[in-house]
Amino acid sequence: MCEAIMNTFFSKQLTIWCIAAATVVPMAATAQNGPPPGPPLDELAADLHVPTAALETCMPRPAEGARPQRPDPAAIANCLKAENPAVTQQIVAQVLEDNAPEQPRRSN
Repeated sequence: MCEAIMNTFFSKQLTIWCIAAATVVPMAATAQNGPPPGPPLDELAADLHVPTAALETCMPRPAEGARPQRPDPAAIANCLKAENPAVTQQIVAQVLEDNAPEQPRRSN
């Protein structure tokens, strides 16, 4: 009788540990990957024919720990007008799309 109780107790403990491991391990692996990479500013600046420093000033920076937001092409184009008057919202949108980092595929 005592052996059956001990087996049940250890079986429950093992089940709890397996569930905990199945939950924590994927979260730890995701945390190690870090935030998604930002856009390649040097390449974007070259495509827009503006200095990298000017583009850095015009690109939004996410707050520490915040999820990055998609840049607003209109705001970036307006900010860059002083460096290159030919920059338009459409050009910025196309350059951002062409240089967007690949998104990892989710597996279910």
